Amino acid sequence: TGFYFDANFVGHAFLRATNGTITSIDAPGADKTPGSGNDTFGVGLTPDGEVEGVFVDPKGVLHGFVRSRKGTITTFNVPAAGTGPGQGTLPESNDILGTIAGNYLDQNSVDHGFLFDRLGHFSLFDVPGMGTGPGQGTIPLDNNDFGAATGEAIDADNVTHGFLLEDW
Repeated sequence: TGFYFDANFVGHAFLRATNGTITSIDAPGADKTPGSGNDTFGVGLTPDGEVEGVFVDPKGVLHGFVRSRKGTITTFNVPAAGTGPGQGTLPESNDILGTIAGNYLDQNSVDHGFLFDRLGHFSLFDVPGMGTGPGQGTIPLDNNDFGAATGEAIDADNVTHGFLLEDW
């Protein structure tokens, strides 16, 4: 999975099958205005063919989505996510069980971590001692099949630190 831009500079997620067939994916609610940059991006794939990703709506708000192997697209938002331009829910990766790790930007554009499981439950977290200003906070970038998540965290001095969250 990944994303591409068409001739009108609209981004679409895609799924490439083992036989080479490419399926274009557009999340419902994604802005398809040419050149807007408000697009659909695929960022993760489970072994059973689920695609997870992010899309941007016409107001510039980020939302998560999961596309089932059968093609059904379900969108999701962290309840605490902001609803202004550049805010919202940003999935980054998924594990073999379909648990999605990512960050959400609150109403003040501060980053916070989340894990979202197949049952629809969110686990929200922050690395202790990190900044609480715009562009600061906790940004999970990857999770693995052993119950760990890693990423970066930005403190009040805008210094970036790595983190490992185990056994969540």
